[in-house]
Amino acid sequence: MPDSNSESKHSKPAASNHRFTADTGVTNLIRNTKSGIYYARIVHQRKDHWKSLKTDVFAVAKQRLRRFEDDLRGRKVSKKGVTMTFGQAAQIYAEQVALERLAPSSKEFRLRPASTFRRTWPDLAGTDIRRISADDCIKWLQRYENGAATYTPHRARTTVPGNSPTVINACIAYLRRVFDVAIKEGLISENPARSMKRMPVRKKLLDLPSRTQFQAIVVHVRNSRSRWGETVGDLIEGLAYSGMRLKEAGRMRWSDIKLEDGLMNIWGSKTRGSMRTVPPIPAMRDLFSRIKKSGPKVFTADSALGSLKSACKALNVAKLNHHDLRHLFATTVIESGVDIPTLSRWLGHVDGGALCMKTYGHLRPLHSAEAAAKVRF
Repeated sequence: MPDSNSESKHSKPAASNHRFTADTGVTNLIRNTKSGIYYARIVHQRKDHWKSLKTDVFAVAKQRLRRFEDDLRGRKVSKKGVTMTFGQAAQIYAEQVALERLAPSSKEFRLRPASTFRRTWPDLAGTDIRRISADDCIKWLQRYENGAATYTPHRARTTVPGNSPTVINACIAYLRRVFDVAIKEGLISENPARSMKRMPVRKKLLDLPSRTQFQAIVVHVRNSRSRWGETVGDLIEGLAYSGMRLKEAGRMRWSDIKLEDGLMNIWGSKTRGSMRTVPPIPAMRDLFSRIKKSGPKVFTADSALGSLKSACKALNVAKLNHHDLRHLFATTVIESGVDIPTLSRWLGHVDGGALCMKTYGHLRPLHSAEAAAKVRF
């Protein structure tokens, strides 16, 4: 019999309210639809046995159900007898990611290495996870960097062995998280991927337009023959004057703007902490007064990529995308003397400014030169 102390105080959800239970399609496995927690319900020796499996992840619940069934029926199985392939652990991890509060793009990025391993380590998915050693992980990394994959470095014309630091680090993080599933299940005691060293990521050098160049880009877009020139120009200026992400600009409504209070609401699209109320800078206030209202949305254009590409090419300026306008806002704010923690809050970061320091710690050459000229010994 299972230890009664292991039972949850809500271990019989159906007994109190049948509305909150749902069949899972797996014998003896029931889900509480209110809490999302899975329960085992087994009739053994004419008694109805319930146990909370203490998880809302389907694959994990099935593993724990089998153990409960074995214990209840006297078929106790030692940890050594329980097996799990890497592929099974990866499926559990994928279900965990699906339940996390992340943007779809972030979830896709976390799970993207799965296809890389299917291509470069085809035997991995079917291997007993207990038999994968740290040496196996390091050998895969060496093969991967020395010819199992190739990539084209930034602004290069030829491919080289290996892959970008971002991709390699994502693969290492994926391995570690999948092995953590096996550790949590008690199948292994140490994570074999912990010995893999992450590659340093080269800092992206921001090639942003000067203020004069940016104004020229806006004029070029607004004066274009496109019927959408004005609305696209509004979007370009709005992103540059606020630091909003494209999706955040699409969510902004006129009801979010409280100019009399000197504030505007930005509904974050990436994390819960990225929803913020910030003061619009003077250029943003002026833009609000110039935009022609045609509905509840402030910005009616969905994209500005095509217009930015045409304008940058015509003006011989480095190509810009939507996120570069966010960088332009942040850089201009810093150059105007605003401190990093304040900028961090305006951008919707929740790390107190660490990411801003990493990204914008170096300023544009002109501003750096002006600052250096002020230093005296």
